[in-house]
Amino acid sequence: MMHIEFAGPPGSGKSTLHSKVLNGHENMIGNPLSHMYECNRTTFNIGKIIELFPDWYGSKIRRYIWNRKFRAKLFNIFKREYPDSTNAFYRAARYSPRDTKRIHTLIKRAASEYMFLSRNSKTRNIVIDEGLCQYSVVAVEAFENSNKKIPQEYLESIPSPDIVLITDCPGEVSLNRQDNRANGRASAVRDLSDNKAAAHLEKQRQRLNIISKKLEGMGCEVVQIDTYNQSVDESFEQVMSSLGSNID
Repeated sequence: MMHIEFAGPPGSGKSTLHSKVLNGHENMIGNPLSHMYECNRTTFNIGKIIELFPDWYGSKIRRYIWNRKFRAKLFNIFKREYPDSTNAFYRAARYSPRDTKRIHTLIKRAASEYMFLSRNSKTRNIVIDEGLCQYSVVAVEAFENSNKKIPQEYLESIPSPDIVLITDCPGEVSLNRQDNRANGRASAVRDLSDNKAAAHLEKQRQRLNIISKKLEGMGCEVVQIDTYNQSVDESFEQVMSSLGSNID
């Protein structure tokens, strides 16, 4: 089983490539909300009920049960297995009072999804869009804004993927793509002016570079995907080439 993550600024093409990788490859597993019944076939018995509802209702039911039944339990497991990482996340939240709730929400989401997939994927490869590597950017930002040194144990204690695929393009381009998509701008830049939003996205690129270099030093393969100079098809080709025989 391989652990693969997509990371990159909002609007850089993560979700587009993530969907293309999952589509048609049965040995890949992604979003827990779409795979919840399949992974928990012996203990989770509402699959047939979900099938009776239209997609919109099915999605709402999955999300409700995920939030009520699984997320808190899985995050508690994560805290026991990765205490150093959890403590560093909490420290980052304390250093950023305005974003404390957002940091808690993002990290809990990513940690619980990782624990769910790692326990239920069996022989299939995990392919995560916006996982712990992605949300580590938020923690790094909190440490930087408080003029605090990034704890060494934090970067060393992130559950390290086998491969991280970083989608990269200039901040202004990412912002323009966000403005042209149905759900609009990401929450982190929604209330910022265009110049400040683009600068924020550039900072995210720099922080991802910090994290990716640390992961490389830990033996993780990091692949930079230039989604600015490459088309979606060219970027997808590069992703598939990087994954190689792992998707066969």
